[in-house]
Amino acid sequence: MSWIDEIKEHYGSQAKFAKKFGVSPMAVSQWQKRGVPAERAIEIEIFDSRIPKYLTRPDLFELPTHKKVAA
Repeated sequence: MSWIDEIKEHYGSQAKFAKKFGVSPMAVSQWQKRGVPAERAIEIEIFDSRIPKYLTRPDLFELPTHKKVAA
């Protein structure tokens, strides 16, 4: 699922997310077209942990992996 799909699922629309996040709907639309700025990716994750930074910027942030520790 893409980050835009996550926003639509949790907020109902990009516009509702934008209002709660404190940016214009146009900003969210531009992020969808041009990519989320790195600092905004971190802010989005802090604002809503259901939208992690690795989802909005996979080119910069990796999916966390859990390593098993030997007992």
